[in-house]
Amino acid sequence: MGYIRLPKEVEEFKNFIMYYPGVAEEVKRNVYTWQEIFDIWQKEGENSPFWDQFKASPSSEGKSSPLNSGKVHDVMKKVAELDVDQVEKNIRQLSKALDQIQQLSHQFKSQGKQLPFNQKPGPYHDPNRFPKF
Repeated sequence: MGYIRLPKEVEEFKNFIMYYPGVAEEVKRNVYTWQEIFDIWQKEGENSPFWDQFKASPSSEGKSSPLNSGKVHDVMKKVAELDVDQVEKNIRQLSKALDQIQQLSHQFKSQGKQLPFNQKPGPYHDPNRFPKF
């Protein structure tokens, strides 16, 4: 099943509407239909005073762009604040710690059931532990 490409005009309308989140809210509340909004956009254009009512308030100006909404914006902001040198230093430290843990793990696995040279077997290895009947 192939991808159906929307007409260029519809794509432009979709891109325009992304910057006016209030429009979708009005459609959800049944104040307008999408067809009515599209017709207004076609007849009056993007610079019509009609769109002013849907602009984001000054307190939420950063949220009007689809790329600045929600979690994506927060993540991008945090990534921009990262100190790359500090991240690299932390990664090197973590890598060293993991290497040491891996070495210890290999040492314990290779020793398996072997006892260290200076350690004697425990009492459970003593054949004279239990009296013979």
